[in-house]
Amino acid sequence: MNNNRALRQLCGWLVVLLMLGSLSVPAYAVSAGTFDTGRSGSIQLSCFYNKKPISDGNLLLYRVGDMETDEGQYYFRLSNELGGARLSQTDLDRNALAGELAAHAGLKKLSSREESFGQNGTVRFENVTVGLYLLVQTKAASGYECLEPILVSMPFKDPRSGDYIYDVDATGKPALEREARPTPSPVPTPKPDPGLPKTGQLNWPVPVLAGFGILFVLVGFCLLASDLRRSRQ
Repeated sequence: MNNNRALRQLCGWLVVLLMLGSLSVPAYAVSAGTFDTGRSGSIQLSCFYNKKPISDGNLLLYRVGDMETDEGQYYFRLSNELGGARLSQTDLDRNALAGELAAHAGLKKLSSREESFGQNGTVRFENVTVGLYLLVQTKAASGYECLEPILVSMPFKDPRSGDYIYDVDATGKPALEREARPTPSPVPTPKPDPGLPKTGQLNWPVPVLAGFGILFVLVGFCLLASDLRRSRQ
């Protein structure tokens, strides 16, 4: 009996020691639902048309804002060159936002990184720090139009698991280049050829012909009177 009681006491002390030991271990892992601001990652964009990789053209990467947290909620802060506005994930889901930032005059003040698409139809930017990024294409692949600007964050928060992904994959949808319609040339106004005879009714022959007609009538009367005089003689 005494042996069993001593064994139970020993087990109890071991449990207490283990609990105290676990409290002294530092927590190195980032808690769920937060992101590590000091960690770097990558951004990769794949470009396919009808499952065919587009292996030409360039891509510019602009860092347009920071990623921050406020009372457990994360949000984005645009750079001062772009106005410094505070954006939520809902704002990022608005398709027109990327185009608006690409057309912003302040974008020219930001530095960018440029890469070209490889044979597999992908372009990858390594050593990307935490923040909000804009992907802009200025040189399209032959036969295609430039991709629409794309806005991505690094890291990207998985809406299903809530985990932050530091190697971000995005997809671009290229469009075939539109054929330029030829501009119709103006129809020249035809100029009259001075060497061609003029057509249409002329007024000057009317009195001349009328005069000749009267003359011929008078001559006819004279001849007729002369014939009558001869017949009477």
